[in-house]
Amino acid sequence: KRNIIPKVVYFGKAMMADDVLDELDRLGLQPAKIEEQLAFDEKYAAEYTEYPLVALGSRGHYPYGKWMVPFISQFDNYRYLGLLPAEYPWSYITRFLVVDKE
Repeated sequence: KRNIIPKVVYFGKAMMADDVLDELDRLGLQPAKIEEQLAFDEKYAAEYTEYPLVALGSRGHYPYGKWMVPFISQFDNYRYLGLLPAEYPWSYITRFLVVDKE
């Protein structure tokens, strides 16, 4: 079993998911999965409250042909897990949870 150490990546600009995935690949990284995202949030939730944290490594098929990806965010002091379309234009404030490529 490999030791997975998630990292938070911030690009500082709005990006589409395909562009994020291309850039992560170039950097030798891959997007984290939801189980890594939940474990990371459990440990570091207090430090990551100002922006959404997205795990592009997990996706589920939603009705009407859309692929959805999980994100964790905060609103009114409540942490929540949500789903957004993978083709969503990610805001410049979004952070992406990643791991090193295998």
